[in-house]
Amino acid sequence: FVLSASDRLKESSLAEAVKYDRPIRYVESSHVDKEELARTLLKVHPIKQGLICVLKALEPCMSFEYHRSKDHNERGLKRRPSKCLFLYKYFLHPTFGFMNARIQTWFPFDIQICLNGREWLAWQLKGAGCTKFRRSDNCFRMSAAFGSSVGDEFRSVGGRTSVPPSVSSHESATAVYFLVGHSTPCSAFVTGLIPL
Repeated sequence: FVLSASDRLKESSLAEAVKYDRPIRYVESSHVDKEELARTLLKVHPIKQGLICVLKALEPCMSFEYHRSKDHNERGLKRRPSKCLFLYKYFLHPTFGFMNARIQTWFPFDIQICLNGREWLAWQLKGAGCTKFRRSDNCFRMSAAFGSSVGDEFRSVGGRTSVPPSVSSHESATAVYFLVGHSTPCSAFVTGLIPL
């Protein structure tokens, strides 16, 4: 049962990539930055939305193994460290932006969905028509030289961001920095106004 389920999972997980001719790559080393590789593949094989690529990697996992014993109380499935193939499906999602799913192809078939709050916020800002910002590592820099529309643009994004009321057209020499908090996904916090 487990072998056939694993084969079906692999086949169906790769079907979209095969159908749309998206890159499928085997990653041999754990030292390869999979996100960086996916972004590179996106540049080489650009899309506006959907599946970017599928990366395959043999990695440690927790699985189950049947434990044989003369003692009936010790028999049965036991959770044990093992290795198996993982599939990393990278997407440009219409709501969340750049994201991935990490799929374990062996029992118990764990799946991790990885969302990045900074990606979500950038995607939401672009979708709301806000183009007056630049990303810088963990922050969003936005010039207030364009007047009070800065605050209006940020207030309109998902209702989850806020801008101090002090941001106005007379503060044309300031920049607003938004830091995406790691503790609450898909939310942003104002870290302050910083003179340019």
